Amino acid sequence: FFDMFKKDYIKLANAASENGDQKTAAEYYEKAFTFNVKDPQLLFLAAIRYENLRDYKSMVRCVEQAAKEKHPKCLAWMGELYRDGIYVQQSWILAENYFQLATMLGCVGAYKEWGRMYCEIGDNVDNDVNTSKNSSNFCVTIKKDYHRAMELFKKGCDKGHGGCANEVGHMYAQGLGVSVDIKEAVKYFKIAAERNNSTGALNVAISYYEGWTGEQNDELA
Repeated sequence: FFDMFKKDYIKLANAASENGDQKTAAEYYEKAFTFNVKDPQLLFLAAIRYENLRDYKSMVRCVEQAAKEKHPKCLAWMGELYRDGIYVQQSWILAENYFQLATMLGCVGAYKEWGRMYCEIGDNVDNDVNTSKNSSNFCVTIKKDYHRAMELFKKGCDKGHGGCANEVGHMYAQGLGVSVDIKEAVKYFKIAAERNNSTGALNVAISYYEGWTGEQNDELA
């Protein structure tokens, strides 16, 4: 009977989520954590829904608790929160620790956000490949250390992360810590696109449209 009672919270949460009731779903996922052998994935699901509802206090509560249970994505999430000082007191030391632990536990995407601690760059390049001034997607940096940023982005890229490949492309396109190398940039943008990274695909499209590498092709763009 107790086992059936535990499963009911998950069923109720899933049903609420399917019906678009994010608030009820989040609350039930939290309860399911208590009655479902403390599976931190349930807290992660709750946190996503609280974020959608802009209930950031509840979101942080779930992310923190899941991070304590060593949930890789929530560890990375905590790294972002401490990096940017959003809803928590900013702490670059804690951010580093969370990102490092997240990557150690297999969250490859954490390399991208970790690298961004050292390099403010936008998600996609504009027509002037040496700038990203038109982008509004920035994070707070510890200090500009492009070599460290490149090291982290390449680690994530080597482990198969498309977003990290796109960031490496940015570094080459903008000449951050390296000489501007458009061909190398496009190479990494293509790697990102092949890994289903939409921003990488956009950057490849722009490269063909503008003819960055000497090949202007509207159809491919």
